[in-house]
Amino acid sequence: MTHQEYLRVIDKYGLKDSDETFFNITLAEILGESIEQDIKRLKEYHAITIPDPHKLAGFAAKWIAKIKPVQLKVSIGINELQGNAASEKTKKEMKVLFINEILAFETGLTILKLSRVKVNDKALIRHLLYTLKYRDTQGETLALIYYQLEKAMRRQ
Repeated sequence: MTHQEYLRVIDKYGLKDSDETFFNITLAEILGESIEQDIKRLKEYHAITIPDPHKLAGFAAKWIAKIKPVQLKVSIGINELQGNAASEKTKKEMKVLFINEILAFETGLTILKLSRVKVNDKALIRHLLYTLKYRDTQGETLALIYYQLEKAMRRQ
């Protein structure tokens, strides 16, 4: 996880000029160490030298969603957004609230060299982002999701 990946994602989602988030380098370093430890354990347990890219994507997404290296500078309450019409301001605030989960999802796609544009199931993405935000996810489970997502995208 790098600052450049963060900048790419916030630019892609229209948050480039936002003063609402910042990338915490200390948390990013902890994030990198956590991913590295999980991959090391995986390689030792399975006696492999090169881990499956889906597992890399899954573990990266897991730790980004858990450690949350993107910090909010402002307070945006979820209750303030509920019941509001889907205005552009509301959409932007939801992206800000889910920025770490979006970053986690996008990082997994980048590791697998997949394009977000090809993921046309918006309900699936919404559910995955919700799961990354509010549930304790395992890297192996996310690896399976990425594997199935890649398989479905390759069939299109």
